[in-house]
Amino acid sequence: MNSTNEKTYVGSIERLRRPERVALIQPETAVAACVKELDIQSVLDVGTGTGLLAEHFVKLGIDVTGVDRNPEYLKEARKLIPAANFQLGNMDQLEFDPDSFDLVFMGQVFHETNHHEKVLADCNRIARKLVCILEWPYQIEENGPPLEHRLQTDDILKWAEQIGFSKIRSINQTHMILYSLEV
Repeated sequence: MNSTNEKTYVGSIERLRRPERVALIQPETAVAACVKELDIQSVLDVGTGTGLLAEHFVKLGIDVTGVDRNPEYLKEARKLIPAANFQLGNMDQLEFDPDSFDLVFMGQVFHETNHHEKVLADCNRIARKLVCILEWPYQIEENGPPLEHRLQTDDILKWAEQIGFSKIRSINQTHMILYSLEV
């Protein structure tokens, strides 16, 4: 953990793309669920890491901008997905204009902030159509963050309602939970 935020993942690049982790995340399933009902042409991938999920958006022909606070992860993402635009950034300070992207996506990163409502409000401001959050379930398990860093579904849904999203859904995947929040 780092001194900026003890919840921030600071592990190895290789660990982010371990086959076991990718199998838990199911990137194709998560990405397909985010884009299936709306015409999504652009995505902001917040906390992109090495671009694992950005890669799947790019495969669908979607313009992708990824932000992450770790320059080493971004260096790897740029090598792996040259078609995407990767920038140094922090989910607690998203400095994009209103309605900049059709979709704002956060994959396994929302639990790392201490400012959930602020981050959701910023995502709502930046997204034209949809915000999707892919998170670990609130349960003890050997993969992912410790239980005290995980978020309960009721809390995420409550924050989304308070922000004023028009349609709020939680979609249980095999191992993750996808929250679909329409603007």
